[in-house]
Amino acid sequence: MALYLNFTLAFLSFVAFTMTRMLLSLYALDLGATPFAVGVISALFWLFPTLLSWPIGMVSDRFGARWLFTTGSVAGLAGLLIPGLFSSMAAVYIAASMSGLSIAVYNVVAQNLVGVISKPEERTRNFANFMVLGAASSFVGPLLTGYAIDHWGHSLASLILSAVPLLGLALLLGLGGCLPKGNGEKRAAASLRGMLTGKGMPALLTLSALVVLGADMFQFYLPIYGHQLGFSASVVGMVTAALAVAGFSSRLAVRSLVARLGEMGVLTVALAMGTVSFMLLPLADNAITLGVVAAIFGFGMGCGQPVTVMLVYSLSEAGRAGETLGIRLTVNNLVRVIAPMLFGSIGTAFGMAPMFLLNGLLLSGGVFISNEQWRLGRKEAKSATK
Repeated sequence: MALYLNFTLAFLSFVAFTMTRMLLSLYALDLGATPFAVGVISALFWLFPTLLSWPIGMVSDRFGARWLFTTGSVAGLAGLLIPGLFSSMAAVYIAASMSGLSIAVYNVVAQNLVGVISKPEERTRNFANFMVLGAASSFVGPLLTGYAIDHWGHSLASLILSAVPLLGLALLLGLGGCLPKGNGEKRAAASLRGMLTGKGMPALLTLSALVVLGADMFQFYLPIYGHQLGFSASVVGMVTAALAVAGFSSRLAVRSLVARLGEMGVLTVALAMGTVSFMLLPLADNAITLGVVAAIFGFGMGCGQPVTVMLVYSLSEAGRAGETLGIRLTVNNLVRVIAPMLFGSIGTAFGMAPMFLLNGLLLSGGVFISNEQWRLGRKEAKSATK
């Protein structure tokens, strides 16, 4: 029961987050925002996750999930109600921050609960299923948002879509008692330096940050690029949904891919597909080609996040899984705060194409790192069998 409630609450939260991101980016453009301002909005989504992921992980280990989930659900609800009630850029900025607070809670706590609830032999499967929910939310959210904007406008759509986090809050208040409690232990925080420099962690955290950076930039700027090409919100939603469907498909296959290639092999291929997709994106000037490029990116990069989560969880110290996952998310989100403003400035000054190419170059660096780790892993495996 607890595992399925965790999955349901996380799914509703992720749907609300993807809806809010698309809605606010298009709402901001409708209000006359520049690409730099849109980049600031994207950065605000990740401000609270950057500041709070590590502390949230420690609190989750000690006190459990229920009241943290309640806080996250209320923040997610506010993220959709505020732009519906107040039509201004200030409201957009505040809403982005509130939505970011919600995802800060759910990303850390829900991932940690999967590991806590699962038996060791079920953990890989449950983590993969959890990531499938994330991919499904990226499909559902844009479709609902595009339809709602086209039929009711930005403000009313925001109010109508707020029913999603409201449903999550109702489920939590009614059934949240079945969620596991924390360990109750007051423990000193582990050394940040030690956690960042442990065996395999520097490369893993770098690759994790590149995966989420690439996925984030692609998902966030894809609707803006479609808007610049003159597509309606519904068409933008369908193109974004193609990205999510491909990501969903790859996450269904992640277990078999890992069994065939190993974790680093999967990351190498994923980052290579992401690199190619960013390079092709400026050439996609109609809905069909844009959808194809989005699908290539989604299928490749969809495997990246579940693999890095599994690896980080496996390296965590007993009783500190939430804290370790929080460290991973802190590193990821620090990149998410800085990068959108940087890329938004590039987009404002030079257009979207150079920004896409730069993202492709960054992911190509990840291909080099992951391929080297893959090679070393195969070498160690051969040595161990001799």
